[in-house]
Parts: sequence; structure tokens; C-alpha cells
Amino acid sequence: MRTSLATLLVATTLALAGCGGSDGAATTTTGPTTSTSTPTSTTTEAVGIEAWATRFCAAFGDWGTALSAATKEAEAGLSATDVAASKEAVAALFSAASDATEELIAALRDIGAPDIDGDGDTLVEDLAAKFQGFVDAADAASDDVAALDPSSSTFKADANALIRRFQEQVAEVGDSFAEIDRTHSSPGLDEAISSACDF
Repeated sequence: MRTSLATLLVATTLALAGCGGSDGAATTTTGPTTSTSTPTSTTTEAVGIEAWATRFCAAFGDWGTALSAATKEAEAGLSATDVAASKEAVAALFSAASDATEELIAALRDIGAPDIDGDGDTLVEDLAAKFQGFVDAADAASDDVAALDPSSSTFKADANALIRRFQEQVAEVGDSFAEIDRTHSSPGLDEAISSACDF
């Protein structure tokens, strides 16, 4: 069965968004931070779709692994009795999410443009812009966690609420990847991704 690039991105990001943050009081959720970053305009060398898919899947897999590991570490940190350590664990989650996504964006640009009908360069920059939404959400969450008071009786509930809000923002960004199929439809690239990605 063919897996489109957008389907892979949406499924993986929604899976990541479903991790952790299950405890604590509910909180009002705000929408995702809108990126003000302007995608870098580059002219990348066209890469065969099989080679592009292999390198993309490797970079995307590393990103997903890093975020999953960071989420598990944050969950463990929140279960600790040391509230200061719990705050550090939550801060580390958002920092890791931002760093890993910045690395993914750089990797996408390093891979080059896939040799598809249409504009492969624009596909790369559109993907980079979508992932920038993760960076913006993580950076905003980092600012919020810095304001948490570890001595407060509601600290853990507040920290879990921040994680849930971040997950919801991640899910919204993940849903937006559906736009990729509408603007960069490529059955050949989809087939290559289906073969190269094992997650």
C-alpha cells in the first residue's frame, strides 16, 4: 500500500502528540504559535527520489526517536519527588524538541530537492516551514515552563497542562501536513517513501 509523504508525517506527529501528559488538572488551551520565520530560499541540487526518500526517512526517524525519548524522560522526571528536578525535566523536553527539530530542518536542506515533477526546492522549504511550527511551539512552551513555581502545590498539574498544550499544538501542526499532498503530489516519491521508511 502506498504511503504518501503527508500521511507519514501526520501519522507520526499525531503519535508523538499522544505521548505523556496524562495527569493533572485541565487547563485552557491556546492555539499553536504561528511561525514568523521566513523559509530560507535555496536552490538545492535535484536528488533521485529513492535516494531522497532513504535520507529523509533516516532523518525523520531520528527526529521521532529523539522526541519520544525526551517525552519518556519528562514523564519520569514528573514522577520524581524533587519538584525542582521535575521542572528541569519538563524544560529539557521542550529544549530537546526544539533542538531535534532544528536539526531535522537542517538535514532536510542538506539532503537536497527530490527530483519530482514540479518544484522540489519548494517542497523542501514547505516541509521546513511546517517543522518550524514545532520549533515555535517548543520555544513558547519553554518560556511558559520557566515561569512555573516548583514550590506551588499545583506545580505538577501545571507542568502536565503545559505538556498537553504542547501536544495539542504538535497535533495541529501535524494535521497541517495534509497540505503537502495538495501542493506537491508525487506518486513516485510516495512509493519511494513507502519502501524506505520502516516506521
